[in-house]
Amino acid sequence: MSGTSMATPCHVGYKALILSWLRALGKPDLQGVKSWDDFLKPYVIDLGTPGWDAATGHGIVDIAKVFQMMLDTTKI
Repeated sequence: MSGTSMATPCHVGYKALILSWLRALGKPDLQGVKSWDDFLKPYVIDLGTPGWDAATGHGIVDIAKVFQMMLDTTKI
């Protein structure tokens, strides 16, 4: 499996993990964020051709960096 067959479940899983952690921190949702893509974009490792490409999309989310950022609750 590749492409959206793999990216979609990962993206949804990341969203579920992030929302559950936000609730555990006592925060109802991401404040001031236009979209999940905007929220995750700084934490993407670009693969292949720089920028978006058909083979790798935007790249792979470095979920460890997302959670590291979330430990500093002043950023969310």
